[in-house]
Parts: sequence; C-alpha cells; structure tokens
Amino acid sequence: MSYLCLFAGDGYVVIGSDDGQIRLYGNKTLTRANTAIPGLGGPITAVDVTYDGKWVLATTKNYLMVVKTTYKVLKFMDHGISHDA
Repeated sequence: MSYLCLFAGDGYVVIGSDDGQIRLYGNKTLTRANTAIPGLGGPITAVDVTYDGKWVLATTKNYLMVVKTTYKVLKFMDHGISHDA
C-alpha cells in the first residue's frame, strides 16, 4: 500500500492512501487521526489541507473532494436543542 503525505502550516498532517482513505492528524498527536474519511474506491492522487486544518482537498482519477473537517454537534435536550462546536 502506498501513501501520500502533506504537512500543513499549523502542524496538521493529511495522509491519502491508494485505497482511497484520507486521514487528518492534529498537531498534538500522530497516533490517532482527528478526521478519517472513508475511501471512494480509487487511489488518492493528491492531498492538501488548509493552514488551520478546517478543510481537506483530495483528488482521485475521477473525483475532486473538498471536505470540511469541523462541524457542530446538536444535542437534544428536554427543552430544546443546544449547539456545541
């Protein structure tokens, strides 16, 4: 299996593999990925990540993917919905 690896400005590392999977590691640890994106079936041919790690760009032979790595989690409460970042 082969991998593409890119180090971003704020310490983020993005890795794309020939099975199509993408992993984004934070600047504190490289033992567990902060974000894991399942493969589309084709090898990743190029990867990039924004300086702050909020967006990952990856290409395959047939696809261009732009993935936001941050999102809001909705928590349902008895009296409504709260938003956590």
